[in-house]
Amino acid sequence: MKIAITIEDLSPHRGGAEVYTLWLVRRLMAAGHDVTVFAERCGYPDLKSVAVPVRGIGRAWRALSFARNACRLLHTDRFDVTVDMGRSFGGQLYMTHNGCYPSARQANLRAESSSAIYWLRSTLGALSLRERLYDYIERERARRGARIIALSRFVADDWRRFYGVPSSRVHVIYNGVDTARFRPSLPKPVAGPLTILCVAQNFRRKGIHCLLQAAQVLRQRAPGPFRVRIVGLGYASGPGYERLSRALGVADCVEFAGETDDITKVYAAADVFCLPTFYDPCSLVVLEALACGLPVVTTRHNGAGELITPGQEGYIIEDPRDVPALADALIKLFDAPTRARMGAAARALAERHTSERNFEELLAVFRHVAGEAR
Repeated sequence: MKIAITIEDLSPHRGGAEVYTLWLVRRLMAAGHDVTVFAERCGYPDLKSVAVPVRGIGRAWRALSFARNACRLLHTDRFDVTVDMGRSFGGQLYMTHNGCYPSARQANLRAESSSAIYWLRSTLGALSLRERLYDYIERERARRGARIIALSRFVADDWRRFYGVPSSRVHVIYNGVDTARFRPSLPKPVAGPLTILCVAQNFRRKGIHCLLQAAQVLRQRAPGPFRVRIVGLGYASGPGYERLSRALGVADCVEFAGETDDITKVYAAADVFCLPTFYDPCSLVVLEALACGLPVVTTRHNGAGELITPGQEGYIIEDPRDVPALADALIKLFDAPTRARMGAAARALAERHTSERNFEELLAVFRHVAGEAR
């Protein structure tokens, strides 16, 4: 098939959507498909790419400029399938790595710990040109009849609820994980503190303040020593979380590790994975942790949580702000036999959701769309 993929910036050291797009493009090429990337910047000379001109000042106007120009360039050639991976509306398919914008916006507001800041950001958001332009781009996708590839059921429900996209145009395809790269390490020694790992970039949305509050509860109730290791930059007020850990009296058992060059070693050194997120379409780090044999504690606002059976591979918390429930779930995992049982089930679950399965499901949708076009 001749396939076009649009994404604003496909350069090294970008986020999860960009990493996935690079993997997908190369996997499609390896399968014999002709793939062209339409991007403002593409940092990989081995890929066939078309530069999309972008004009304007500010993220919102530049996003709209990219969307319009990428749409125009897509129609200068004939493709079997066109796929939007970023903020554009010219493709037959849209892959929702960032979920549904109104839902993500509401989650950001829920994650605010201060009611005053909540109402301030809510008011400013209602007046924000950026919010309106981002919403316009998503409405254009729905209006133009794009099929939505949702990473989870709750994201699919959001597209039906906010934009009226019919179920016939929504395909749920969960993220997949490389189970050869991410796999259980050698058995860890029983002695030593329990290591609770969290990998995140947006600390506010991923509920790091809730995890720190749970650590405060664990200091009083946990049956043994523990440490919380937080990996990632935390660009949403990262230094404030170190101050919060000191204010809660847990700074001595919480480590802010920053970024890492080898995430597999980070998983290997952990006993439990915890992501009390307010919004995540389908967290890839959760799938990586499961593949490494780690029991997972996350929330119902995480699409990856739809794959987990509570009490089997981990636990699902209804609300990340329910700190006692979060702490209770973590306390259950201080028991080594429970962790071993859940770790084995976690690995088995990951093996049913591999990156290869993700590719085959996506390719089936591509073929369906190409057949409709013909």
